[in-house]
Amino acid sequence: MKKHAIVIMVFLRLTAFGQESNSSFGEEMASIMEHMKTYTISLAEQMPEEKYDYRPTDGMRSFREQTEHIAISLDFQVSIILSGKSITQEEFLPTYRSLKDKVVNKPKAELLAILEDRFDKAIEQFNIISDTELEATHSFEGWPPFYPKDQPVTTLRTISMGVRDHITHHRAQMIVYLRLNDIKPASYRLY
Repeated sequence: MKKHAIVIMVFLRLTAFGQESNSSFGEEMASIMEHMKTYTISLAEQMPEEKYDYRPTDGMRSFREQTEHIAISLDFQVSIILSGKSITQEEFLPTYRSLKDKVVNKPKAELLAILEDRFDKAIEQFNIISDTELEATHSFEGWPPFYPKDQPVTTLRTISMGVRDHITHHRAQMIVYLRLNDIKPASYRLY
């Protein structure tokens, strides 16, 4: 019986050898995204629905638009960029609009469910991405049309950090909007 157990263990080890495992960086990002999801949704829940269209001044996104933008951007960044799909400049705006149409002007509860779903998809993608995939390069040259023309070619690992940075940027604006409405934001959660 002991011989059979050893043979099985050796077989399992040999079949696993050479197969690339998930990235520890990806797993760390998944964990960070889980915390970001919890914190971002808690902030979005704090704003009363009747104040979701609040904007501090003309020309700025409303609280609703900030929340929508996080969901739309996460969807785009995960379903297109981190999934390794190519998209041309001509395809960018129709693709982005299609993603946007699924999110805009939803009631608060529905928007929060969409936001949670987008975070869950990001977490799932980070849990399965490999080191090889993270080192793949991506060029933003020529798209989106409003990006500067000198966007560098970069790795998906760097883009992953940009995804985190982008969420943090818009979540910080949500915090300011809450404070401007005399709502004490949820305490910051470390990763």
